[in-house]
Amino acid sequence: MARRSGAVRTARQFGALSGRQRAAYERTVEARRYMRAGDSLTVAARRAGTSPRTVKRYAGSDLGKRGQRWRIARDRAYRPMRVLTNTGVEVVDASRRDASTVGRYWSAVGRYLQHGDDSELRKLRGVTVNGYELETDLDVIDELAARGELDFEDIYELAV
Repeated sequence: MARRSGAVRTARQFGALSGRQRAAYERTVEARRYMRAGDSLTVAARRAGTSPRTVKRYAGSDLGKRGQRWRIARDRAYRPMRVLTNTGVEVVDASRRDASTVGRYWSAVGRYLQHGDDSELRKLRGVTVNGYELETDLDVIDELAARGELDFEDIYELAV
């Protein structure tokens, strides 16, 4: 059985969570994003559909107080994300920085597919995320899109 409290930082810890705990964890990851954007813990938790107590439980020592407000002191949350690589779609454990890169990548892929603008994809040539090089070959992206294999709605792979 999964721990009832404590941060989730590894695939093993995430895998030990029940379905209900995974759903709560997903909401706390969303709340962290709101907090990084400037929301208070209470506002961020409510926007994400959870409680401040749940955010504190799953964030663990990543949260710290500065003055009277809780802040994200460091972010070591477990974030499995889908990445399109030269070997296909891979699921990687992305750091906060990697998660930002993956978000920029999928945005660039979407921009290319919708508008034919590959300028943002060109900037990502040779970029790696957790040891995987991002796929920027336009022919490969076109082929995968034609087969319906690119899912932009769910880049986070939290249903491990």
